Amino acid sequence: MGVSLRRPSFSCFLGRSSDDLMIFFIRNCLLLVLAALWGVVLAQETGMEEGPPWTLEELRTHCIPLWAEADVANESDCEVREFGEIAEVGGTRLYWALYHDRRQRISELLAESMTWLGYNSILVFFRQESSDEDMATVDFVRSNATMYYQPPRPISTDRGLILFSEGHDCCDSKAQFWNHRSWLWRSGAWTELDIHRWYREFQMPTGYGLKGVSGDLASALSTQTLNVSVFRDGDGDCCPTGGFVRIQFELDNLALRVVGYEHFPD
Repeated sequence: MGVSLRRPSFSCFLGRSSDDLMIFFIRNCLLLVLAALWGVVLAQETGMEEGPPWTLEELRTHCIPLWAEADVANESDCEVREFGEIAEVGGTRLYWALYHDRRQRISELLAESMTWLGYNSILVFFRQESSDEDMATVDFVRSNATMYYQPPRPISTDRGLILFSEGHDCCDSKAQFWNHRSWLWRSGAWTELDIHRWYREFQMPTGYGLKGVSGDLASALSTQTLNVSVFRDGDGDCCPTGGFVRIQFELDNLALRVVGYEHFPD
């Protein structure tokens, strides 16, 4: 149901020296900052109280939410890359879609080195009421030209249905968790959860610390546990030597909160 996911290619990194890689990332980060300052890169997140309805078939095949904005998108600008059903909750069917927005090209230089820009850069949620099985309504749109979203994953919890989506950009893999997003379905709408505050508040004994999270935060929501590599003071960003820490969480007031942890040093 939908086009297979096209993943970004990083083969251009192979065989390059550390100096070349540093120049590559500095150049791209500067370009991204300039693009943001020019107002070309806009991260937009919209919770739609009640958008106009479309048929489900239209939502499978067309970038309807973009077209709803007068003359900002047409069929050649945008493509539905993937479309899927999340779940049925209380008679409401929930769906998601990922768009490839071809308008998100920033510059020839940036497009040459980051060919994945624009792919899966828009994440959209829909709902379909059982009272009208032919029509569906847009609930939520998240758009970021420099982000590459993975298909969202539903997680069943005692708090209700949670949706988790990974976002990726050009940065270090251990920093990608800052781009991950999660939402709780409650009272007939998606409410975003704070799944990052715990990291800013987390502290370990002197001499140890965290430098990002490899993998994703889904397990912190599904099993309330997460294993994270631990760095000793002086460790390089690539090479933790402090073992790992197993963290226990709970969902408190729409935010992940640490309730305990155990350190397993090497």
